[in-house]
Amino acid sequence: MKFTTRTSRSACRRWATLAVIALLGLAACGSKHTEQEILARAVTGSRLGGQVDPSTPTAASTAASNGPVGASTATAPTGAALSAGPTGAGAIRTGSTQGSTSAGCSTTKTGPILIGSVGNYSGPGGSAIGNMPRAVQIWAAEINSKGGLCGRPVQVLVADDGGDPVRYGAIVRDMVENRHVVAFVGNGAILSAQGGLAYHNQSRVPVIGNDCGRDDYYTSPVIAPECPVFSEGVRNVVRTGIQLTGKKRFGYLYCTEAQGCLSLDQQARGGAVAAGGGQLVFSKSISITQVDFTAECQSARDAGVELFSVFADPPTVSRVARSCVRQGYRPQYVEASVSVTVNQSSEPGLENVAVFNPVFPFIGGSGPGIDAYQHAIDTFAPGQVQDAALAEGWASARLFEVIATRAARSSGSITPASLDAGILTVSGETLDGLTTALTFTPQGARPASCYFVMRGNGQGSYTAPLGSRPQC
Repeated sequence: MKFTTRTSRSACRRWATLAVIALLGLAACGSKHTEQEILARAVTGSRLGGQVDPSTPTAASTAASNGPVGASTATAPTGAALSAGPTGAGAIRTGSTQGSTSAGCSTTKTGPILIGSVGNYSGPGGSAIGNMPRAVQIWAAEINSKGGLCGRPVQVLVADDGGDPVRYGAIVRDMVENRHVVAFVGNGAILSAQGGLAYHNQSRVPVIGNDCGRDDYYTSPVIAPECPVFSEGVRNVVRTGIQLTGKKRFGYLYCTEAQGCLSLDQQARGGAVAAGGGQLVFSKSISITQVDFTAECQSARDAGVELFSVFADPPTVSRVARSCVRQGYRPQYVEASVSVTVNQSSEPGLENVAVFNPVFPFIGGSGPGIDAYQHAIDTFAPGQVQDAALAEGWASARLFEVIATRAARSSGSITPASLDAGILTVSGETLDGLTTALTFTPQGARPASCYFVMRGNGQGSYTAPLGSRPQC
């Protein structure tokens, strides 16, 4: 079906009843398969293991799921009929504001711009990253209320891979070859991205914004992360803790299930702690399925750890803190963004947790980009619990908006090819203060080595003690 520019705007409201696509079915995280094995399984298996409703994304809706947003939804651009998000938020509102935000931008094609978000939106990774696609949906609701992107409505397809690399590879292939998305935006696939990295490079359908949890996100011209390079994560965590507390004796626990955890361990043992100004005195591997951490807390205390990190998901961080409190041990915790949730700052041991955030402070900050983000949340998702994943998803969507607008102005189209070219026009971009300075080259992302700092206030929220500007 083709749409004229006039009818596409009114159609925006009708698309509020789009189909909910079932992409459920959890699988064990931390697959040990090689990328070649994963791709072979994705190619030779059934398209999505029978998990996807074969109806087109613009089919009429039946009823919305009551599960997490990321778990089972392909939603209308306006976000109506959304399922409840991981934080319990309700439906995203539609707006009445008119006028496009992309002045002077148009494309030869009409109809919806289809984008996807695939990731670990339930299971072990869901508590950490589940709000990324919700932010993309909120952004789509806002931009569609203003006339769309270059006069065209944006439609977001969200799929949960359950932390399974094989499923991730199969879903992204389906979205490219059968759903015809022009890009993936805000993929939170920290446990599963290895299942599709080769395919992303082969298909040349870009991934604009992601969980920023792998080094190889920064070596591809079709992957555009919104964060500083992952290899500087431990250094930035340590620097954050020292900046806020002055403590330098650093220790950490790291999960064995996710490649991101293992990579952080490698960074720490490879000199990143010293590069951040700290002294490494303790480290130990753990499992995110582990219930009690008494032995680890005792060992960290005996080693004299003052500044303590847990490289794992938020529930694991909470269990570690509780175990340590029971031993009378209360080190200063310093965590990487998605390892904590908002309400954890009210938990015993984590009241004043220090947080390294790769994008803007999601609470307590201000500035043009941050104020626009907060206005969108208040308007289209009032009551939405805000966390690091929501901030990263919003920054991903805004990065896509910049790249897509440039692509349309340059070529008159928003396609994978024009977006790939648009990525390479980004140099020193901060998205009005939402990110460190972002630059993309044919060899991959080259972001500035800067980050943002937050700290728990002991009451289930956070502050931005060093302000809203990045620390470099």
